Amino acid sequence: MKKKGRTPSFKVTPEVLKEVEVMAGNGLTQIQIAAYYGVTYATLNNAKIRDKSLDFAIKKGKSKSILFVTGKLMEKIKQGNLSAIIFYLKTQAGWNEKSTLELKDKIKSKKSDYKLDTMDAIEASKIYQSIMTGSYKDERNSSS
Repeated sequence: MKKKGRTPSFKVTPEVLKEVEVMAGNGLTQIQIAAYYGVTYATLNNAKIRDKSLDFAIKKGKSKSILFVTGKLMEKIKQGNLSAIIFYLKTQAGWNEKSTLELKDKIKSKKSDYKLDTMDAIEASKIYQSIMTGSYKDERNSSS
């Protein structure tokens, strides 16, 4: 029968800090980082408590990647990419597809009320865009 031994010690060195930063930046979890070094998550966590530079390396790696990805997202948004715009609105502005959008518009003293109620975000944005450009055809009031 095997004796339960101690988990191998984990030494924080400048090389380890660089590696951890890269791994965290590439999306590895702390459990995966611990496994890479052959230690348990608890051992890694204890090392973070003892040496704040390890915790900082993990946070810095994640932050660098988030900065890179959000930069790419903003590039797409500036190019007018509708999917990127919708994603940003959903995650950062609390927008959701179940929202009802009501627009009131006065054109040449004629009041127009629009109620946009759709579950499809792309359809909603197209309708909204056509209302704003004046090309919207209200199907409710047209006779066929």
